[in-house]
Amino acid sequence: MNDQPDFPTNEPIDLVPIDSEKNTSNLVKMLIVIILIGIAVLAVLGYVYGRGTLASIYETRGMQYYSDGDLDRAMSEFEIAIKIKPDYASAYNNCGIVHAQKSELDEAIADFDKAIQFQPDFAKAYYNRGLAYDQKLDTEQAIADYAQAIAHQAGYVDAYLYRGIAYIAIDKPALAIADFDTVLYLQPDHAEAYDQRGVARAERFEYDQAIADFDKSIQLQPDRAEPYYNRGLAYQSNHDPERALADYSKAIALQPDHVEAYVGRGGTYIALGKFDLAIADFEKAISLRPDTYGAYSQRGFIYFLRKQYDRAIADFNQAIRIDTDKAEAYSRRGMANMANANVDGAIVDFSKAIFFQPDVASNYYARGLAYYSKGDLKKAIGDFNQAIKLSPKMSDAYFQRGNIYLRAQLYQQAVDDFGKVIEQKPKFAVAYNNRCWSYFKLGQYETALPDCEKSLLIAPDDSHTLDSRARVYEALGRISDAIADFEQIVKLGKDARLAKQSEEKIN
Repeated sequence: MNDQPDFPTNEPIDLVPIDSEKNTSNLVKMLIVIILIGIAVLAVLGYVYGRGTLASIYETRGMQYYSDGDLDRAMSEFEIAIKIKPDYASAYNNCGIVHAQKSELDEAIADFDKAIQFQPDFAKAYYNRGLAYDQKLDTEQAIADYAQAIAHQAGYVDAYLYRGIAYIAIDKPALAIADFDTVLYLQPDHAEAYDQRGVARAERFEYDQAIADFDKSIQLQPDRAEPYYNRGLAYQSNHDPERALADYSKAIALQPDHVEAYVGRGGTYIALGKFDLAIADFEKAISLRPDTYGAYSQRGFIYFLRKQYDRAIADFNQAIRIDTDKAEAYSRRGMANMANANVDGAIVDFSKAIFFQPDVASNYYARGLAYYSKGDLKKAIGDFNQAIKLSPKMSDAYFQRGNIYLRAQLYQQAVDDFGKVIEQKPKFAVAYNNRCWSYFKLGQYETALPDCEKSLLIAPDDSHTLDSRARVYEALGRISDAIADFEQIVKLGKDARLAKQSEEKIN
């Protein structure tokens, strides 16, 4: 409401004695004039002030309806207030709140726009518009509005809190922590600020500090499920599944419909190898919310581990229908398709996963394996190259690329790749054998022999390594040693083809 203007000052009126009819008549006329002037003044003042007063009465009544949960009648009262006073910023703000409660976010934002138009320093309207943008997943605009709310109202705790939460959503945990620090400076016992700061710290892999924040949040509000759930996530990420399990269970006890806690506990059960319990949790999550992506994705993973590939693919299909942008589900379905001999389908899935997560080395590695299995060595090497570029210590990618180089008779490149594998996995017998064979094909027999012997120290009964060493012995002219290895291959009988070749060598 506008500030009340100054009232006009009336000039003093001289009173005259009432001692004649003339005087009486004049006095009556004067009184009539004064009354008419007063009525006019009151009419003007009533128009100026009455609009605001009447509008505020409707707004107050609307707020009562809102508190009673009658959103339609509340909206009607606010709209009447606006008709009476078209520049009524507070009423527009309240209309926006009702629209937001009814999930009519565009209408809500339009109302908050009007409130801000008529009152540019209206901190609450900026804050409410930020909440609406948050619900629309327009996080950057929400952050801008929270910042405006803070600029127009010093110490606006909720604006700092929700701006911090928004920063988490766009992966800016350091900025989030700064906002939560401000909240806790202003309100040291703010349980949710501790909880959210813990989430931000967990995003930075600062699990011990995150857990300390969750502890504080639980201490302040022991009956809230969320900090238990969040602490469970931190324990799970910090490789402490037993404590994670306890926290997820506590969150479920406090809030039996906490879908994410069931999914988290199910994931922990997977880590503990308790697959039946995990499936039970995922099914509970699905019963509570049928579009729970994580429940289908993780249950499908259990089916994959159990080699129930059709059931796994069915779950991954459902996960993808729920969220078409999740690389994880495509990658997992790709693995199931590979195991189910659908190599082309696997390549399509891994390509989708790469589209959504182009910086994840494992997706290139998996697609490289698929191309390798099809005999498309050029594309396979391209994918293994990319996997190694993204993850220089991915020994499996070096190993598979080394195998392709060996097959393509690029023996020096094969030697280099198997050497990388051995650096990272010094007890990987096959890598020593493959490097032994690569040296053999290069004619470097003396260099090859130690690798074969190292491989046999790790896996003494491996027929392929015995065959490699026998051929190295043969090339070095150590025929009796070669024959001894061939005889060992025949005796083991593990590989019919090698056994037959060994008998021919012996004979």
